[in-house]
Amino acid sequence: MKKQIGILIMAIALVMCGCSNVGSEMELDMLDIVFKECTVYNLYVHNYDMPGQIVTFLDKNGNYYFSYDSELCSLTNEELTERLKANDERLKKLLQSCDADELQEIYKKLLRAAENEKCALDYPEAMPDVEADSTTWYGMYCDKEGKICQFPIHANERMTEIKTNDDRANEVYEWYSGAAKTQEDK
Repeated sequence: MKKQIGILIMAIALVMCGCSNVGSEMELDMLDIVFKECTVYNLYVHNYDMPGQIVTFLDKNGNYYFSYDSELCSLTNEELTERLKANDERLKKLLQSCDADELQEIYKKLLRAAENEKCALDYPEAMPDVEADSTTWYGMYCDKEGKICQFPIHANERMTEIKTNDDRANEVYEWYSGAAKTQEDK
């Protein structure tokens, strides 16, 4: 009887794990790119010649990278990951990093927030009518089919900070926005 109850409990646990949109926390293999930030510069605002966009990201080891290269900025998540693995010279490694253990803990929180299908950026009813840069911050995860997905955790559009409607996602962004440490800070 105890053996049958144990098997029943395991079967229920397996079914519950299969109902999630994101990979189970037990499978905490972080992606090569954990967080990504995409900024599109409004060229009417800037008085100097600069690229139109930048992609910045944090890898699973806590290292930060960036690129102004328009091709890299427009790649899919899978393609950008391949460029990172190939050590593409257009990806510049910053002298900043974050604590890998903290990153792993915050990644667990990201996965829980991503499971909330109703989680989304919470736009205000009205925003300023201004020319400005726009930035969106994403957390990265794999869905059940193994496809790399991005989950918006924060945005800044028309000089307006836009949080999500999920406290966990907002906490993930707060951590990410202050996690970078230079070698001198450590």
